[in-house]
Amino acid sequence: MMDEKMKERFRRMFIVTSLAQCVYAMPGGECGGPLHIVLDDGNVNDEDLMYCLDYMKKDECIKNYDPDLIYLCQLCAKMLLELNEAEREKVVGYI
Repeated sequence: MMDEKMKERFRRMFIVTSLAQCVYAMPGGECGGPLHIVLDDGNVNDEDLMYCLDYMKKDECIKNYDPDLIYLCQLCAKMLLELNEAEREKVVGYI
């Protein structure tokens, strides 16, 4: 039987998987949008997630992507950072 901590981890993984699927459904998010190197390429370490979060603050990103897509990608990246790398790999594998 799962303990409460494990249930919470699975709940978080489900939520971030759902967010990532929403990214792909949005215009401009077909290849993962500003989170492409994470969601499409599977680079799930902290440095890659931080790189994406920094990129989403830059004019280049703001100019090329819809603000709603950027916001959704920011939420997704921040939630991925709360997971360990094995959990992140599972999430990216599900989408």
